[in-house]
Amino acid sequence: MRRLADAAAKLPRDAVVPRIGLADVAYPRSQDELKALGGFALLLVTVVCREAAELPVEHVEIRAGDEQFELPVVASRLSELQPQAASVVFGRARYDGVYLLPVFMTQRHAIVTVGLGGGFTLNVLRYPSAAEEGGPPPGLNFHWKPFEPGSAAIRRLLNEELPVLAGVKLVD
Repeated sequence: MRRLADAAAKLPRDAVVPRIGLADVAYPRSQDELKALGGFALLLVTVVCREAAELPVEHVEIRAGDEQFELPVVASRLSELQPQAASVVFGRARYDGVYLLPVFMTQRHAIVTVGLGGGFTLNVLRYPSAAEEGGPPPGLNFHWKPFEPGSAAIRRLLNEELPVLAGVKLVD
């Protein structure tokens, strides 16, 4: 929520923006956690729109060179922003979703895009990203093919690192 308020504060006082997308990544903290997560990190995508019909998000993809992967959603929810400066600028319709992001894809030039209803696309993250805090801990070996992660590992990382969706039911 703070990032939405910060983005709104940087715009001119009378600005009206039809939609905004933000992303954050929760990386596994150890080799054991990386293995339990099948080689994935958790990507939080937050989209706020003036038009509720643009939500929920239709798809999230990562592209690197000729490779393109649709990221599987593990949890999501629709809600409304409470009246405040950010909702005046961006609208009130809100979507928060957590997706599985292959860690190996974050180590090359890549872009994460979000597809919305109405054919709109938002670029929410680029790799390498100097603005991104953290990244996978040094020394992790993630150069293997990702596999189905354990739901307990997803739940633990989601609850600890992405509290905006803590307790939300995981997608089957």
